Amino acid sequence: MSAAKHAVFVYGTLKRGFKNYAKCIEGKPGAEFSGTATTEAKWPMFVDAYGIPYVVNQPGLGSRIQGEIFEVDETTFAALDVLEGYPGRYTRLQIPVEQGGVPRTAWMYMLLAMEKLSSFALIDDYTLDFHTKSFVNHPDRDPSRKREWGGYE
Repeated sequence: MSAAKHAVFVYGTLKRGFKNYAKCIEGKPGAEFSGTATTEAKWPMFVDAYGIPYVVNQPGLGSRIQGEIFEVDETTFAALDVLEGYPGRYTRLQIPVEQGGVPRTAWMYMLLAMEKLSSFALIDDYTLDFHTKSFVNHPDRDPSRKREWGGYE
């Protein structure tokens, strides 16, 4: 009997080739790439001053988000919860996505709310090119720029 797996939709630094993929998913026996996917609903996604991507729990705003799905075991799912600050900083919801033209559901991590969302440009895909050019590692971030919602302005 195989252990239960959870489908997780990732849209930012957990995608293949990105910083947190190498840290949390790559080479883990409890994580398997399932494929690329797109959210069925529109969600607001933006990046903060240090190139960190966020989705806000405001369905219907923004665009359909491009991402990847991983099938993860309980251990990896718990590790992702820690990385994302769930529960607390983030929530996670099961959302409808489309993978290869087939509808399914997957967990997605997102901010609970964002008061100043209008001050950020919305995007639909956090690309490796954008990540390489704009992402700032934690030790190089100015802590005085951190805001109550968890990101940096």
